[in-house]
Amino acid sequence: MIATRDTSYLIVADGKHPNDTAICLDAVTRYGILFRESPRGLTDQYLSAAAAALMRDVAPLRSATPGLRPS
Repeated sequence: MIATRDTSYLIVADGKHPNDTAICLDAVTRYGILFRESPRGLTDQYLSAAAAALMRDVAPLRSATPGLRPS
């Protein structure tokens, strides 16, 4: 994600805190790790449908845990 977009995509203007997109990415990544399930089936909350779908699509690739199967 950061390779295709710079870190400002995930950080608020103060340069210190995560924005809603970063918080969503963290949440769906943790979901994948903890439950060993792809977060792709989760609902869109707090972000636009497109942004939420992107976070869910990126997370399974980053949370490669034994038994994790993208849906």
